[in-house]
Amino acid sequence: MTFLTFLEPSQLFQTIVLALSIFNLVTFLWLAITVWLNGDRRAWIARLGVVGLSFSAFFFYVHTLLIASP
Repeated sequence: MTFLTFLEPSQLFQTIVLALSIFNLVTFLWLAITVWLNGDRRAWIARLGVVGLSFSAFFFYVHTLLIASP
């Protein structure tokens, strides 16, 4: 596969969307771990935040899998 095939509009769009999805996955995982480590673990709102951020990361994980499949 040559470099010019990645510059086709459909391939370029799919590559950009895939990169954004992976970036969002890593960002939400980082935020979930940060809230879990720095938050008050006994407070229910911190736990709810960690669960919500983890579900967001899981959503982008599934989104990445669906985009990457041919």
